[in-house]
Amino acid sequence: VWIDRLQLHKTAELPAPVNTQVFSLALNNTILNAARNFGVAALFSSGAIQGWATELTKAFLGIYQDTFDCLVFLPTLAAARTLSSNTLDSPDSNSMGSFHLNAHSDVQGIGLDLSDYRVSFGSTNGSGSLDGMLYLDSGIYLDDSQPDFRFSTSNLSQQPNQLLWENILGHELNHQFGSYFTQDTGNGLGLLGRDLDHWNPFFDAGFSTMDGNDWVDNGNGTFTLAHSYIDEIAVSRTTAAMPYNDFDLYAMGALDASEVRPSFVIDNPSYLGYRMRPYASGGEPAPGGGPLIQLQSPFTGVWGDPGYLPNDTVINGTRRAVTLTDVVSQAGPRSPAFPNTQKNFKPAFVVLTDAADTASSIQTMSDKVRGFQNSFSNFYAGISRGLATLELPNAGVSYARSAVLSGIPHSTGTAPLTSVAGILSVPSTPAFFSHTVRPTYDFYWDALVRGSYASMFTEKRKKKSRTLPLTRPAISF
Repeated sequence: VWIDRLQLHKTAELPAPVNTQVFSLALNNTILNAARNFGVAALFSSGAIQGWATELTKAFLGIYQDTFDCLVFLPTLAAARTLSSNTLDSPDSNSMGSFHLNAHSDVQGIGLDLSDYRVSFGSTNGSGSLDGMLYLDSGIYLDDSQPDFRFSTSNLSQQPNQLLWENILGHELNHQFGSYFTQDTGNGLGLLGRDLDHWNPFFDAGFSTMDGNDWVDNGNGTFTLAHSYIDEIAVSRTTAAMPYNDFDLYAMGALDASEVRPSFVIDNPSYLGYRMRPYASGGEPAPGGGPLIQLQSPFTGVWGDPGYLPNDTVINGTRRAVTLTDVVSQAGPRSPAFPNTQKNFKPAFVVLTDAADTASSIQTMSDKVRGFQNSFSNFYAGISRGLATLELPNAGVSYARSAVLSGIPHSTGTAPLTSVAGILSVPSTPAFFSHTVRPTYDFYWDALVRGSYASMFTEKRKKKSRTLPLTRPAISF
């Protein structure tokens, strides 16, 4: 558990829950048709979201009560391949990646637009508990031979694999609240990097799982990178948890504003005389970019290929202090404010199955997910410093919908793609860097929220992409 001056706030370490429930959901034709027609998720002028992500939640909420804050879908290998190969513009059965999709946000002052798409997600009468859904599939490698490529094939008895998935899940869960500070006001403080919903690589974000780089000010105009996000998670394969920082915890509602410590951004960064900047993919606006960086040749002025900063890199720059007061002056105070905030969250872990799965393979996956969710509940309390907790569903409780609710239609079906063809366009420059950190870049899937658009990409060997109107920020990675 993270220990610092706030340790007195830490609750007693929670024992790993054992009597917890794992749910199961089978892919059906409605889900696969939505994948073919709309991809992951598309917002239409009617205000409805359609796609396979929302069809998953509709199917789940057609069976179970709307009592969970987030639905975490973990596909079997067969389900992941079927869903990917059926998805619009997907290149093959390789991977759909891991992502968070926001269904409802009623928190002000964190840079995130207020939104309510619960009806599209099948949430009861549009006023249920659901705030978002999460799909956990791809790790940091592309090749199926890699043991941590997918959750379903990862050996979680190996600490690097276990930590990889715990850090990824901690990252995706936190996208319900962050990292969005000043996104809606242009990122004037320079806190945000990739897609304007992760931390800037030159912001001292600690070892945050939200792309956090942990910088040390040497006091002489130089800064040492104590923990590099990419080096730690993708190259060195960290054996440590990546905790939420003060700004993360404040956005979550777990930390009072008075206890958010100041941090800093490194302005005018350079390395051995080469200017540096976050690498901005796909024409991303200047304030964003990262976690990769670029160097500019002092001789030609040309910016080089994207790369990453390894641990212990020393750079030059100018320290610019950033406080929560600076953030509040642009974004406003968080509302609701601590302590009148939710601090205990109720996720449901759902094994997504395919017709090719056997009873034995489903049971094996369910057992794996149960062990992982039990371990993760302790992990989450640790990276939250005991200020936020997860409440897993009890295996002895029935969460089935009542007989009355079970008769209520929960899916509006899908419309032909031709009816929305007028809102589709092909972006001139595709995105490059994926939401799951990978050391090779010949494949990616991404949905990058920029302004009022989300660009959804699946590409291998230059396959085309498309852009769909989407109110910011519906999807985060």
